[in-house]
Amino acid sequence: MRSPLLLITLAFLYAGCVGVMPRENHSPAALANALQALSPAVSPTEARRAADCAYTTSARLKHDYQIVGPAIFQNGLVNLGLRQKGLCYHWTQDLLREMRRLDLHTLQIHWAVSHPRDFLESNALVITAHGQSFSGGVVIDAWRHAGDLYWNAVTADRAFPWKEDLSAYARKKMTEPLGPPRS
Repeated sequence: MRSPLLLITLAFLYAGCVGVMPRENHSPAALANALQALSPAVSPTEARRAADCAYTTSARLKHDYQIVGPAIFQNGLVNLGLRQKGLCYHWTQDLLREMRRLDLHTLQIHWAVSHPRDFLESNALVITAHGQSFSGGVVIDAWRHAGDLYWNAVTADRAFPWKEDLSAYARKKMTEPLGPPRS
């Protein structure tokens, strides 16, 4: 059996690797403004709906996944079989499912990956104006701060060098049937 003390020690050692997000301007309203600023063609209503969905879904997933500490600690719990969900791709696919329900027309959602096929691999969503380049978008990362939504311009994210994930898995998640809405 793996030592819980070792897991806790590793969690504290690596918890700082994802950086600190300034809290004063990270709110649903600030995210909506950032999304709307992507292009004059972005609907203010869509930007607000997307921002609200990102924040409310992230908070709900934090509860559903029974988050008890930093993201890297939750990874350890999942890997030990003590939690079912909480890895970055869980957050990404569940957030994606809710964002796709918005049926956005002026905004476009992309699956993002950093350090693919590496033990440092991370997944998140990037939102762009429809037809805009991936690098011009806003990264939406629910995993990084364990359910406290992180977002920033893709090019301003110093912790992860994001690129669009065009793998079969990501393409499947971007297009699979949504099923009934969560009740």
